[in-house]
Amino acid sequence: MSKIIINSNVFSKNEEERLTNVKAILKDGKISYKNNGVNVNITLLKNKIILIRENDDMKLTLEFENTKTVTTKYIIKQLGLEVKVKTKTKRLIINNNGFEIEYELFMNGEFSDSFNYNLEWSDL
Repeated sequence: MSKIIINSNVFSKNEEERLTNVKAILKDGKISYKNNGVNVNITLLKNKIILIRENDDMKLTLEFENTKTVTTKYIIKQLGLEVKVKTKTKRLIINNNGFEIEYELFMNGEFSDSFNYNLEWSDL
């Protein structure tokens, strides 16, 4: 288990979210941290990334695999509602201390937005 510092940037046409110097844990290829009351878990595999964002109200799972479209779920817990989410990964680059993903997001079959997600980490 390693304590790390992450810096990330997620942006689209409509929004941008930056995280700077956030403390996280890296263990067995998994990064875990908390962001505004949301638990974030990122699983780094050889050619694939799985992102889970969860709190008391919702759970969102996204999977990224280069040039593939993957269907996952967005669960609204209080309502017991599951929304199908598709991620179409246009580009995925994973290196020793970070990754970059370009993807399109579709909810219930409708295009939502295009995103760029960059995350880098270093030892604490």
